[in-house]
Amino acid sequence: MSYEDAFQIKQVDNTPMKITLSPKAVNLDGITISASRFVQNTKGYSVNLTDSPILKGKKTADALIFLPGITKENGVININGLPVSEIYVNGIKITSQEELNKFPANMIGSVKVDYLAGSNTNASTGGGVINISLRKIADRNYYGSLSAEEPHTRGTV
Repeated sequence: MSYEDAFQIKQVDNTPMKITLSPKAVNLDGITISASRFVQNTKGYSVNLTDSPILKGKKTADALIFLPGITKENGVININGLPVSEIYVNGIKITSQEELNKFPANMIGSVKVDYLAGSNTNASTGGGVINISLRKIADRNYYGSLSAEEPHTRGTV
């Protein structure tokens, strides 16, 4: 809704003015809506990864290294160079970082990274906390993955 450019002014002697605006319908040719996947705050950041192309074909632990400040050295995930104190998946603390390989990265909906561990977390490693929220799957649908490895042996005949 907008208003016509022209308006009427009526003034009688020293009385206040009366302004009358006439409504005008406006048709828009198109609208562009944009959103940010990344939100920075003082403690860290959160990122929406729903349908993100960086997740395709990766395990969760391998996909996390594409996030700012996160690296993986000798199988250990670090935030800004320090080993992660705790990792949560849907609010449940995982006991081993290897558990991140149990589900594909495209199951991730969002990730929240806190640079420093809070008072209620294990601060012994000095690193931060990663909170992973998995995306919801529609009712009556199933989702899973299958992987296999062939043992590679070398022998003589």
